[in-house]
Amino acid sequence: MRARLVFGMMAIAGIEAWSLAAPLQAQVTQLQAGPASVQAPPPANAVTQVADNRLDAKVTYGITQKRVQGVVSALGQQVGLRYNWRKSYRHTRPACLRVLYNVEIEDEPFRQAIAEVLRPVGLGYRIENDEIVLYRQRRQK
Repeated sequence: MRARLVFGMMAIAGIEAWSLAAPLQAQVTQLQAGPASVQAPPPANAVTQVADNRLDAKVTYGITQKRVQGVVSALGQQVGLRYNWRKSYRHTRPACLRVLYNVEIEDEPFRQAIAEVLRPVGLGYRIENDEIVLYRQRRQK
């Protein structure tokens, strides 16, 4: 029984390490193909403009009871952003697991709606690779 438990834990750790390294491996393969296939990254302004358009999109959402993570994920889906569950959980637990009650958002910009959801819990967010990542806000003195 103990050997099976240890093997299971090792398998889970291996899968997690592989999933974290998989995107990096694809980038390395692309760079090794040669200079002809290497593409220059888009200018920082282009990425920011795309993100700004999404952040200004109107969202509507209402629930009676749901965790912070679920609310942020649902809001992100409305504007085409994914929610990074693993990274957000690592940075913000237990705050991201708090339950929100009676959230009503109607035709508000995403930027304003997510701020209303996260501010009372003491969290902030960033957009990284088309994903929403939650972070703890620094305390103001």
